[in-house]
Order: sequence, then structure tokens, then C-alpha cells
Amino acid sequence: MLEIDSLSVRRGRQPVLHGVSARIAPGETVALIGPNGAGKSTLLKALAGLERAEGVVRLDGQALAAGPRQAIAYMPQDTGAGAALSVLEVVLMGRLEQLGLRVDPALRQTALGMLARLGLAALAHRPVGALSGGQRQLVFLAQTLFRAPQVMLLDEPTAALDLRHQLMVLERVRAEVAVRRAIAIVAVHDLTLAARAADRILCLADGRIIADGPPEAVLTEPLLRRVYGVEAEIARLPSGALAVLPQRALADSAAWSGCA
Repeated sequence: MLEIDSLSVRRGRQPVLHGVSARIAPGETVALIGPNGAGKSTLLKALAGLERAEGVVRLDGQALAAGPRQAIAYMPQDTGAGAALSVLEVVLMGRLEQLGLRVDPALRQTALGMLARLGLAALAHRPVGALSGGQRQLVFLAQTLFRAPQVMLLDEPTAALDLRHQLMVLERVRAEVAVRRAIAIVAVHDLTLAARAADRILCLADGRIIADGPPEAVLTEPLLRRVYGVEAEIARLPSGALAVLPQRALADSAAWSGCA
């Protein structure tokens, strides 16, 4: 269980997060939504111990110390690595503590298997600096999954990907969470993807959680007007999945202004 109690972040005198609290159970994939500047990236960094915050984060009942947290893997929006490193080497760095002068063949095969599951097997020995932005994003997702953390914090992991790879990534994350009884919190802008990929949605606005629940309870037309300043239709597809269909922006909207 991941417990977030009254997590607050300030930058100087500017509050960015205001007492955020949530409980997330093992096996849950949670979509973190909200307009630009709502505080999504800040929340993920604070949970990872990379952003100074007030409040308490507990994992399995134990309060986590300040600073980077071994059981939690954070994948930022902007990923980077030395251009000379190969794709396989980047993935292996996910278990840096297990690496020595010689890489264990079993560990290497596990890394190659993760690349294969994300359709990256053919790129294993290519320099990561030679890849496209979307390919690099997939490589760093492979590194995160290879690390097998208890909690995965993914900041816009589908942002640079085409539609096929967006679906593949979210399906892979959800499968890993289900098999390992892990936890994933995934910041995502595409609300239809959020509804498809998540067991639960947290909606942030102005540094506060203003909605928390299953997709059908959170993704409502009044919430989209209030938070995003848009008129939208929420449709139930023949498959049973939800689709968010934006209709128009509200010119005189009083939607949340957001924060850094």
C-alpha cells in the first residue's frame, strides 16, 4: 500500500502542492490527470523523493526517508543518457547495484527479453543517442520495468509515441502491475487513454486533488468544464470503454489556472 498524507510543496513562497493525500493499493494502475501546470510532475517527483516536500509518504506502512527511494522508480518526461551507451546498456543500468565487471548472462537475457516485449529487440546494440525521441522514451520505460520496483511513477510516458505505441506502453505497464502486484501512477494528458489504461483516476488542479475514483466517476462533463475549460461529450463505446470527445473550448472559462 502506498499512503500519501498531506503532501505539500512550496517553491519559495509559492505553494505548488496543497496537502495532497491518497491511498493506492498493490495491483492498481492510477492515471494522474489535470491541466498544464496542475502540479502532476511535482507530485511524482515528491513521491520519488526528488522534490523537497512536507507530509508523509508510506510504503507498506513504513514512512519513507527523504531523498531518492529504492523501491520507487521515477521516469521523467525528458529522458537522457550518454549518446555512447547502447540501448541494452541503458536498460541494464536499471539494476546498477547488480552489475559488476562482467554482466551476468541471466541478467542480460532478462534485459533483452524486456526490450523484446516493447518491440525494441532490433535496437539493443544501437547507441541510444541515435534514436528518435519516441524510441528513447520506450528504452527508458524498458529500464524502469526491468528494475521491477514496487512503485512506478511515469510522467507522460506516451507523449512522444504514435497511437500504436501509446496503447502498447499502457497495456504493458498495466500487465506488469497486475502480475507483480506493483503500483503505477501515470501522468497522462489523453483522457480517453487514461480511462482505458487506469483502474482509477486522480485529477489534480491548482495543486490539489479534486477528484479520485474510477474513470466513469471522475471523467464527467461538469468536471471537464470546471478543470479544463472545455465542453466535451463522454461516450460509452461498444467495447464498454469510455471515450472523451472534446467539442469546444470555453472562451470565458473560469477553469483552474494551474500552478508550476
